[in-house]
Amino acid sequence: MSVLGVNMKRQLSLWFLVACFRLSYAGTELVPSPIYGVTVDDVSGLAKIVDSLRRLAHKPTTRIVFDEYVGPSYYKTPAAEIHKVSYVMGEILD
Repeated sequence: MSVLGVNMKRQLSLWFLVACFRLSYAGTELVPSPIYGVTVDDVSGLAKIVDSLRRLAHKPTTRIVFDEYVGPSYYKTPAAEIHKVSYVMGEILD
């Protein structure tokens, strides 16, 4: 993949994160300290992932690893579903 292709992928991934999960400063929900987190590098088992996250003792922050050769639209639904039970952050090209 060309350098332009990798840069385009990073820009699209960053745009996706900003568009889907804007921070709300007016809301009462803030990221707690300490942060409890998990990493998800495969979202194909989405129902099991969401169920597992829901059962944790503390609301986690889920780091979703974006695959280099997968378009950002693939992650839209999984990220939205995970966001219902967890804070979400994205990792580009782990």
